[in-house]
Amino acid sequence: MTPPARAAAPGASERILVMGLLKGAWLAHACCTITELRVPDILGENTRPVTEIAAEAGADSETLYRVLRALTTVDIVTEFPGRRFALTPAGSLLRSDTEGSLVPVVSMVRDEVMGLFGELTHAVRTGEPAFEKIYGKSFYDYLAANPDRNRSMTSGLAASRRIPAMLASCRFGGARIVADIGGGNGALLARVLTDHPGLRGTLLELPEAARHARHVLAEEGVADRSEVVEGDFFEAVPTADVYVLARILRNWDDERALALLTRVRETCRAGDRLLLFEKVIPDEPVFHPAKIDDLLMLVLVRGRDRTESEHRKLLGTAGFRIQEVRTPVTDLDAEAVIEAVAE
Repeated sequence: MTPPARAAAPGASERILVMGLLKGAWLAHACCTITELRVPDILGENTRPVTEIAAEAGADSETLYRVLRALTTVDIVTEFPGRRFALTPAGSLLRSDTEGSLVPVVSMVRDEVMGLFGELTHAVRTGEPAFEKIYGKSFYDYLAANPDRNRSMTSGLAASRRIPAMLASCRFGGARIVADIGGGNGALLARVLTDHPGLRGTLLELPEAARHARHVLAEEGVADRSEVVEGDFFEAVPTADVYVLARILRNWDDERALALLTRVRETCRAGDRLLLFEKVIPDEPVFHPAKIDDLLMLVLVRGRDRTESEHRKLLGTAGFRIQEVRTPVTDLDAEAVIEAVAE
């Protein structure tokens, strides 16, 4: 009798893969360390010896060299003969003076996020966010009680977000007013109003974010066509022709997400449009980076990144019909746009 075939033992490549994953947190800490020491700012666009970098950073030269050498393996810096280093294009995002700087994100990850993943097992066992175990209250209750942390998280989240790549494909024809619900720092609404001079806009946010949004809208020259309303979107939303929810539903479980969508539907008229900008996980078992992003939702809040079918179910229950879901082709890390109409 022929014995059953045995699967081949994992080889070196599989071991390298797993060990690389396990060591990923080490490199994240290394990025946080050089950013905290302002090494990217010290380097700027120059190539400099580690002794000079360490002297300006107030660091030990030999230890800093070892950290920078490790970061060459993930293309944050490049090493040249004589222990000289320069930033790569990726490393330049860790400069505080560069457009699209990720320094606020680094601070957020270091101060707010890394510790949460130490309680990922708790989240998986209980279905409850790790944040609530560590801090004894929900993420949003904690931010409301800690203004300094609120500003840090708001700054980090704003820096991690880009104007949705799919915004340019959205249609605003025939609309007079667009309402950005939970519009954050106002950058998205400012872009919409700049691109569509005939539109007026309303942004709804909590007081701390609303103050920041007013400043951004004024800087972008659209304050005369915009209004910032302070309030809770679960209680009331302003009237408009087009409603925008950008990266909002992912922060809430299905019950709360449905409550928000229902509030919007109660406010708007049949035929009014809703634009959602969200990560959309494929229903099929294929690669997508949103599957990784969803782990942050798991430890931070009671929300989640959803599949297209999950979005369709939520919107349909709230009284919206999806007209189109457009996903980015060249940047899988960007949000999709879900266009729906109130029935």
